[in-house]
Amino acid sequence: MVVISPSALKPGGRRKQATLTTILNGSAGPLSTRSIGVEPLRLSVERPDRDLVMVRVAGDLDAVSAPRLRELLDARLRSAVRAVLLDISAVTFLGTAGLRALERAHLLASELGVRFTVHAGEARQVRRAMGLLPLATLSAIDEA
Repeated sequence: MVVISPSALKPGGRRKQATLTTILNGSAGPLSTRSIGVEPLRLSVERPDRDLVMVRVAGDLDAVSAPRLRELLDARLRSAVRAVLLDISAVTFLGTAGLRALERAHLLASELGVRFTVHAGEARQVRRAMGLLPLATLSAIDEA
C-alpha cells in the first residue's frame, strides 16, 4: 500500500510535493491510495493455447505498479510463446514508468522473435499517453 504522508499538505490544505511511502507491515497510514483516488493495479494472465499468452491490466499503471507488469511481461515473453497480447483497455492511468514497461516489453519481444500486441481500447488517457512513446516504438507495437 502507498500513502501520502501528512507532511505533504501545507497549512490550508494545499499540497506541496508529496512523499510516497510504501507500507510493508499492512498498517494503513493517514491517507490510503483509495482515499486519494488511485486505482490499484490488477493483473491477470490467460493462456488460451500453447503459443499465446493474454495479459490483462486494470487500474493505475505508474511508477509504483509498473515494475510488477514489467516482471510479468519479461517472464511471459521468455516462456516459449509465439505471441503476447497485452490488454490495457481497463487501465485508468498510464504514467511514464508504464510507458517504459511497454517499450521494454516491445524491445524484448523483438529480440526473442515474439509478436507483442497491445490492445489499448478507447480510453482517451491511455491513447494520449501512448502518443508519447518514440515513433519507432509506437509504430512497432501492434495495436489490436
